[in-house]
Amino acid sequence: MVDTYNPIIGQEKIKGWRLFQQRPVPDAQTALVFSGEGQPLLTIKQGQRGITSGEMVWGKYHVLYRVDLTEHPLSFRCDLPCKTDAFVFNAEVTFICSVHNPAMIVQRNVTDVSQVLKPLIVEVMRSKSRNYDTEDSGIAERDIGNSVKQAIYDAGFQVNRFVLELSLEKEAREHIREKTRIQKQTEIEKTRLQSSIELERQQRELDKQRQEYELERKKRDEEFELERMKLKMDFYGPMIQAGNWQILAMQLAQNPEDVQVIVQQLNQQTQLEREHQMKMLKMLIDEDALEGSQITEVSKVALQKLLGIAEQSIPKIKGSSNQNANAQDAVLDVNPTDNDTSEVKTPDFDDWDEDD
Repeated sequence: MVDTYNPIIGQEKIKGWRLFQQRPVPDAQTALVFSGEGQPLLTIKQGQRGITSGEMVWGKYHVLYRVDLTEHPLSFRCDLPCKTDAFVFNAEVTFICSVHNPAMIVQRNVTDVSQVLKPLIVEVMRSKSRNYDTEDSGIAERDIGNSVKQAIYDAGFQVNRFVLELSLEKEAREHIREKTRIQKQTEIEKTRLQSSIELERQQRELDKQRQEYELERKKRDEEFELERMKLKMDFYGPMIQAGNWQILAMQLAQNPEDVQVIVQQLNQQTQLEREHQMKMLKMLIDEDALEGSQITEVSKVALQKLLGIAEQSIPKIKGSSNQNANAQDAVLDVNPTDNDTSEVKTPDFDDWDEDD
């Protein structure tokens, strides 16, 4: 592959042409350019109408140029600046060049293609390469190639198969490798951090759901326990009120864990009896229905009942092995068979003398 060539392959003066002398005719690889004083350059290519014999005889054109239209492979190397001045692109340019405008080549007297095209190509490539960083060499190659083709065409030449290869110095390649490694490491760390944050968020959400579930479960257990206690109290309540202690004892023997329910029922009944007796005493006093001696007697009886109720103790259930036996004793100790002792008898006011 050569570095340059001369596109003007021949030049001759037109003198002494006879009228019937054979005129020059261009072939497929050559263009004829006629030059004359005060006349524009005349280009004739193969298949076009040429100059007449009269124009050649009477001296309208004085010089004939033969311009090479064939394609010539050319190449050169150069350094191009990149976006940062720290590094450069090593450019290797190869292309196929041919004359596009023979008249322009003659007018500019281009005898060395490389001297004309290389500075033009380098100028265009440098102006474009400054827009790209070292790692953008692929994009830079395509953009620079398109710009160079247009600039060469405007200079009277045509370029085919223009190839630009950009390479980097060893330091630039190592810089890119290190930069790429850091970027990848940063992306990995960023991904890891995002994953960690997401995992923590999911863990907090899971803990929140677990707490909500535990609260809901505890609430359901409490509601279930309250409902169970209510059912048991509804079951044992009529037995206690009716004094069916034998049936109650048999039931507790089979279900010793229900002792606490029975104790609670008995305590509630005791509290109700206490409140009832206090209301009776207060009513008698408020209505002034008792004389002094009667108030003393009634108060004494009521206070005895209240003290007796307060001094009663609830037996404790000790150990699972004695539950069946203790259940029956607990009921019999707290609630005697004789219910009459727990009631306050209302005095027979008919036997007392009325006040005059």
